[in-house]
Amino acid sequence: MKTHVYMDVDGVLNGVGASPGAGGWSPEKWERFEVNGYLITFHHDLMNQLREIEARDDVSFFWLTTWCRDAPRLLSPTFGLGSQWPVVGEDEYLSSGAPYNWWKYPAISEHLAETQPDRFVWLDDHTARVLLELPDRIEEVPGLSLSPNTRVGLSKSHLTQIHDFLE
Repeated sequence: MKTHVYMDVDGVLNGVGASPGAGGWSPEKWERFEVNGYLITFHHDLMNQLREIEARDDVSFFWLTTWCRDAPRLLSPTFGLGSQWPVVGEDEYLSSGAPYNWWKYPAISEHLAETQPDRFVWLDDHTARVLLELPDRIEEVPGLSLSPNTRVGLSKSHLTQIHDFLE
């Protein structure tokens, strides 16, 4: 079964203001770096687990983030993943007028309709705030939508849910 994974950055890979031990991750493997004046905080074990998922033949990752083309260009070298992931929704984002207009749902819907994977995983800290209910189907494609705490990002339990969904 072909699965598409749609990845946000801030609040997902970047635990905005995360403290050591957040999300069940060990305190010693957090790293912080600055990009264009913006502080990025991530955990190396999270990136390692995502690289394992990325290596699967039945999974394709896509950026769905306000970072748009800057995600693979500026963040991937330090994250160690995502440099080859296509960016989805850049046109929708640029035409939305503001980052908080909800442009991601139409972008993911259109991409799912065009590419027709068997299922999807959508990782975005804003889905729970913007949508009344996290979708388990979009364009008739079954999916898993996870909305991590912005200040933590993806947790160990989220990775377990992703692994379970993919099996």
